[in-house]
Amino acid sequence: YKNISELYKLGETHRKKPILALLLTDQSEKNERFRPSVFLNCAHHASELMSTEFCYKIIEELLQEKNAEYLKKYRFWIVPIVNPDGSENHWDFNRWSGRKNGRKTKKGSWDRLSGVDINRNYPFRWGEASKWTSKNPRSVYYMGPSAGSEPEVQAVMKLAEKEKFVLSITFHTAA
Repeated sequence: YKNISELYKLGETHRKKPILALLLTDQSEKNERFRPSVFLNCAHHASELMSTEFCYKIIEELLQEKNAEYLKKYRFWIVPIVNPDGSENHWDFNRWSGRKNGRKTKKGSWDRLSGVDINRNYPFRWGEASKWTSKNPRSVYYMGPSAGSEPEVQAVMKLAEKEKFVLSITFHTAA
């Protein structure tokens, strides 16, 4: 799909894993860059396995000829796994550890309570009191040492600043 797809590396995680995005748009027209951009992303919490299926299904649908009109109107940026370290945690370490990223928050070796819940690391209303956020690095809701501190969040924010998305959907599912 050379004329409608391009793979981008948005950044790297703490463990040097690439954060990948697929851009889908009809690139045959010269003013393609002026189309509105849409952002679809999955697996902020990599243990929410079904969330990635939403991104993959949307990619599959957009690649079908019957949906070519959408690629002429929009630029679709799709990140199926925002949290690659969390995915590795889930599959290779402990099925409950994929909620957080690969930041070491404990001295010594990494354990299932290490990491930052990157969904809680974005600057918007960061640090406001809530039972669903925590400043404790051992909490599953640990929001990080500072707003926007995590490389995954920085990669998403940089792309959002560049593209000025008209729509953004973050998919979450039951873990």
